[in-house]
Amino acid sequence: LHDRPAETRPSLFIMLSNFVVTGSDSAAGKFDAASVRRFLGNPVARANAIRQLRTAVQQYGLAGTTLDMENFDASLQSQVLDFARELHDAMHSIGRLSTQAIAVSDDDAYIRRAAALNDKIFPMLFDEHYSSGDPGPISSQKFYETQAQRFARLVDPSKLILMIGAYGYDWNDAEAVARHQAEAADFQEVMKAARGPSR
Repeated sequence: LHDRPAETRPSLFIMLSNFVVTGSDSAAGKFDAASVRRFLGNPVARANAIRQLRTAVQQYGLAGTTLDMENFDASLQSQVLDFARELHDAMHSIGRLSTQAIAVSDDDAYIRRAAALNDKIFPMLFDEHYSSGDPGPISSQKFYETQAQRFARLVDPSKLILMIGAYGYDWNDAEAVARHQAEAADFQEVMKAARGPSR
């Protein structure tokens, strides 16, 4: 990428997330709500994170940061946004961007406040259905359009980068009672299942 002219290179962001990996599979894990509370309540950890992110952004020539805190208690919204402001200030001090991923389940007031603090917002337009819920599409056409229109009302459209969920779930009826959870599948696995068994 460094061989290409700067204006033609894709913008790459480093992500800070509360996704906790379990075991050796990097795709296996969960968004840990408790870790958000611990992190936000520790000023030293926050300062260290910002210092490390600023260093990484400069070292690797990145466009900035993306904050992706999910499934945290609603009482922590203000603290998450306070940290988003700290990230914004740190990135702007070195001429970079601060961005944030926002779930469709977040309320309108939180979305507006996040948009005011960030250069770009990534609406996560999926999770219409999820692994521990009823079977269905992760984002039907109607759901996607409705949520995209909602975000366009709440956020300056020039700040929006709409996301697409490149994954799926397999609900096994035979195991539904025992597991109460679908098995996650990446894009390649979903396409393979859609094509059916190989001949």
